[in-house]
Amino acid sequence: MSEGSVNNPVSEELASLIAGLAVPVHTIDFQRKDAMIFKPKTMCNVGYVVMVVIFNEHNQVLLIQESKPGSKGTWYLPGGLLCTKETLEEGAKREVLQGAGLNCDLTTLLSFHYHSPRWMRFTFLGTATGGKLKTLDEQDEYSMQAKFFDLTAFAVKEVNLRNEDIVSEISKAKAYADSVESTDMTLFLKPVTVPHSALLHRVVLVFNQESELMILAACAGGPPHIVTCNISPKDPTLLVTVNGLMRLAFTEMFCPRIHGVVGVEHDGRVEGRDGMCLTTLVSVSSDKHKGLPVLRNEHFMWAPVTDQASRSFLQRGMQGHLCRFIA
Repeated sequence: MSEGSVNNPVSEELASLIAGLAVPVHTIDFQRKDAMIFKPKTMCNVGYVVMVVIFNEHNQVLLIQESKPGSKGTWYLPGGLLCTKETLEEGAKREVLQGAGLNCDLTTLLSFHYHSPRWMRFTFLGTATGGKLKTLDEQDEYSMQAKFFDLTAFAVKEVNLRNEDIVSEISKAKAYADSVESTDMTLFLKPVTVPHSALLHRVVLVFNQESELMILAACAGGPPHIVTCNISPKDPTLLVTVNGLMRLAFTEMFCPRIHGVVGVEHDGRVEGRDGMCLTTLVSVSSDKHKGLPVLRNEHFMWAPVTDQASRSFLQRGMQGHLCRFIA
């Protein structure tokens, strides 16, 4: 199959991702032995952390006061480890209810932090829908109390935070909430409830040069599709899979940049399937020469992005306007 040939399956997969739908995994196109034998199990060898940012009508942010030994008395965003038999959304809502006494709805995934398969954090933007704010008289093992704080309190350090890493999360959340128009659904990202038995990294790898916008696709083991890799328990960053994929697909290395997360598939309610499929937007560029990276073999191809809605989504994502932050 020649480079640049029209590829309806790949276009359909991209459109499904943009629409927030599940995309079937046809085959794993780049994998390593240790990743193949790794069986993820929640609260055992994988740790999914969920956290929620909630603002009230006065633009104050919700914090809980910790009751755990070692951090007792400090303040933090409501959140914690996902339990077994939970989806990410269920876990996030549970943490808000247990820690703050409030029910909530989740608007979108704000950021994703990857430190290893044993610690991945998903931060959501949410809205309180009911309940009663927890007071000191109701303190328990989950928290001492909950309060809404003015954002100016962080600048003058009036709040004793458990960790100041949440200041940047709150800042990003406020900027996002102020800029997003609720009518543009492509700006929102919620996890799709699909079970996976492994940890997977689907890579929307884009080459963008002037008017040329192409996606790397795999065409071995089934119909052409967006490339999927597995994640090794030893991977300190998702760039490990991206670099391994490029070594497999290209005749020379290029500089990759992960712009953010565009899809999350997970459903921990299915016995023995505590895995996840993360889809990221990655662009490659080269300072050496112009033109598409040369492919190493016939197992890969370049698929052109001709649909204007898809082109707009990818271009805005590469400019930092769409995709959730990834670390």
